[in-house]
Amino acid sequence: MPAVVKHVTLKFIKSIMVEFCPWEANAQSARQFLSRVRSGPVINTNPKCLVKSKVKHDGSDPAITVLFDDGKQVLFKSSCLSSIEVLQRLGSFNKQREKAELSSTES
Repeated sequence: MPAVVKHVTLKFIKSIMVEFCPWEANAQSARQFLSRVRSGPVINTNPKCLVKSKVKHDGSDPAITVLFDDGKQVLFKSSCLSSIEVLQRLGSFNKQREKAELSSTES
């Protein structure tokens, strides 16, 4: 298991919506992401984070929408991203937020 998966945190995330059509081959990364985010160690980093899934039957591309606690929203179109890439990008958003929070408390 890659190191990024072991260090996933939902600290600054208010909600996550994972949408996919299960019969499409490109839904695999969205389903893997959902599984990893719902795992005990990850969800315990922020028990208030609402993780939802929406199964569609329209052949649409999978998408992951992340709503941060400051109101910002990020959309990952996971049809061309692996679950690891989505987790890495989510981790980079969290690191940016941690740095911003640290700098604001130091000022």
